[in-house]
Amino acid sequence: MSDGLMMHGVITTDQLMHHRNIAQRIVEMRNRWKENFSWYPEAQLQQYSRFDDIYKESRARYGDADFKRYVEMKRLRGIYTTDSDKAKREAYQTLSCYPMDYMKGIRSSPTTNGVYGLIPPAYHHFCEKKKVKERFTKT
Repeated sequence: MSDGLMMHGVITTDQLMHHRNIAQRIVEMRNRWKENFSWYPEAQLQQYSRFDDIYKESRARYGDADFKRYVEMKRLRGIYTTDSDKAKREAYQTLSCYPMDYMKGIRSSPTTNGVYGLIPPAYHHFCEKKKVKERFTKT
């Protein structure tokens, strides 16, 4: 029984050399990344910042109908859709507002780091109270 405990407490020179080798490889890889690829995040940010301008130019060049087909085909985010689509989407969002009275007494559970969740609330959580009251009191 003492042999089993002894094996876990002793570090051999081979194990020590293995851990030192791994640590050295990590340092080498990090230095290699800094030398060869540290430019990439900045270049990526620069490219992504041009998306909005490129989509505006494409929309002006090809028109709303063709651009709308492209947006649907590539499943782009809503900010790149046409103005008529924005109006339809906003009208649909106002219809999807409903009262959240059942959540009045609900509190989030306490956490050690103050982070309460990774999923943002749905659109209807942020509806204006007046619109909700108007919609449900018209009948």
